Amino acid sequence: MTPLVLAGGLGRRLVSFVDDCTVVRVGSAVAVLVVGAGLAGGVGFAGSKPLAPCRLAAFALRLGPKVSEATGQHTDALRLVNRSGSSCSLDGYPSVRLSDGGGHVPFLIRDGGDQMITSHRPTSFVVRPGRSAWVLLNHYRCDQRDLRGATTVRIGVAGHKRAGAVSLRITDQDRVLSYCGPGDPGSIVAVSPFEPTFRAGFSG
Repeated sequence: MTPLVLAGGLGRRLVSFVDDCTVVRVGSAVAVLVVGAGLAGGVGFAGSKPLAPCRLAAFALRLGPKVSEATGQHTDALRLVNRSGSSCSLDGYPSVRLSDGGGHVPFLIRDGGDQMITSHRPTSFVVRPGRSAWVLLNHYRCDQRDLRGATTVRIGVAGHKRAGAVSLRITDQDRVLSYCGPGDPGSIVAVSPFEPTFRAGFSG
């Protein structure tokens, strides 16, 4: 590869190098790409710069489809739509704040799986303009009585306040998350990671 010194001999030397290596076609292709990258001023061929993390302040939050739940479960699917003009990367778990007309509702928010929500670890993915990411919330019903109902959900990126947050008011009473009181299993909300598809947030 070192003979590529004189500009006048570049085409001839390069072709002879490739011809000598035609048996190893992948290797010869890589060699050509490396030389081309060097002549272009050091622009690599391994890919573009990493995408910036998503800013949820540039997203719209909507309710997704209704879910056919297991007995006693209450699941809400949340769709986050990228309204910006740029692609971005999303990873990890969301921060979730649930409230009603009286303010914050003290659900115990738990990352990870339950009977409905996936327990797999978060993975990074790209959200292109106009496309969506998904978050699923699930809790068990209140067997005694509902003390409060969360009519507003606010979603951010856990550990990244600069990403901003986006809120949704829930007007459909069938989709409201009921708070059963401290210590009640129905007051624990399981949360999925950010997911690239609706189905990816479910267990199994």
